Amino acid sequence: MEEKPRKPRTDVKVLMNAAREILRGRTDKDHPLTVTAVMEILKEYYELEPDRDTVAGVLGALPGDRNGLERVRRKEYPRGEDDPRREYPGRYYMERDFSAEEVEMLINDAMFSRMRTQGQAKSLIRKLKELAGPYHKKELAYADFLPFSLYTANALVQRNVALLQRVIAWNLHKKDKEKVISFRFNGYGSDHKIHEVPGGTYQNFLPLKIFEAYGSYYVMGLLDGKDRPWNFRLDLMTWVESREREKVRDEVREQVAKTASSADAMAKYLTQHLYMAYERKGEKVETVELQVEKIFYEDEWGEKVYYKPLCSMTLLHDAFGENYEVLFENDRYVDIRVKGVLWGITSFVRQYIDRVRVTGPEDVKARVEESLRKDFEGYFAR
Repeated sequence: MEEKPRKPRTDVKVLMNAAREILRGRTDKDHPLTVTAVMEILKEYYELEPDRDTVAGVLGALPGDRNGLERVRRKEYPRGEDDPRREYPGRYYMERDFSAEEVEMLINDAMFSRMRTQGQAKSLIRKLKELAGPYHKKELAYADFLPFSLYTANALVQRNVALLQRVIAWNLHKKDKEKVISFRFNGYGSDHKIHEVPGGTYQNFLPLKIFEAYGSYYVMGLLDGKDRPWNFRLDLMTWVESREREKVRDEVREQVAKTASSADAMAKYLTQHLYMAYERKGEKVETVELQVEKIFYEDEWGEKVYYKPLCSMTLLHDAFGENYEVLFENDRYVDIRVKGVLWGITSFVRQYIDRVRVTGPEDVKARVEESLRKDFEGYFAR
């Protein structure tokens, strides 16, 4: 009796690599493959025809076999007694360390982050897509279209962030030493380039926190001899250098450092320093009372009709977040109490001059009104 020719024996390593590749490119948790399906793909695309027991053995050995950010999993499907596939009831898929939701989160962060250029965002998104499963990748086509971002960070900002973050991290782990920086502070000219501000060289600045506000990145910290925090825009800082020195200890520095380490305290700092105003000589954070008129329109007889009485306080939320206290409210206006630097409060009133006015305390009200009067007189005198 003539024997049937035997199929050439398939190298197990080759078969395992092919199986991983198949599972990586064709499966996820919701789309596993059976032994039979894997055999068909091996034959059609890899020209491999191992017997069923060999394929089942290879797939059975893969679960728990970790490869980078992936691992093979087995999904059980109990079969009935009359089911001819009961001998191999398992189905196999490639499980990825990053879930679909996490991949989308990372891609969205890359899309909307202002800390990278458009080219960097495209390159990063392309790589992040590789973390997704084959079926999920089809749903990520939206990431090919980047949103318009006016404030995309430039190389200068990226360098400054990296240097300052290293300095801040270094200082957190040192007891008797600290690193401070020196830099030049600049301003933009009409040529769209930055130019050095006269007297804009700073020494011995202790950086404490980097944050985003008003579409730009800032660093908050302390200057030697100053009893208040300062903040500087990172895109206006050049020639940034760090040096090591003995740690300076005093209560003011410790209090400001505590502020920088607390999310709630930082939120209050930002609302108390509107438009990144800082406490100039003789200035401090003060309590101010404001009256804010609710949105209205004038009818044909000139009467005010308040058409958004319950939801017209977005301007307060945008400026102060949750850091304001409501003193009184009716259908037409709301009285609030906030804390802030006078320059920032004056700028807020000027921005919403048709709706906002200062009501107290009297000395603060007088100073804000005097500042506004001088501003308008100067404007119309030109």
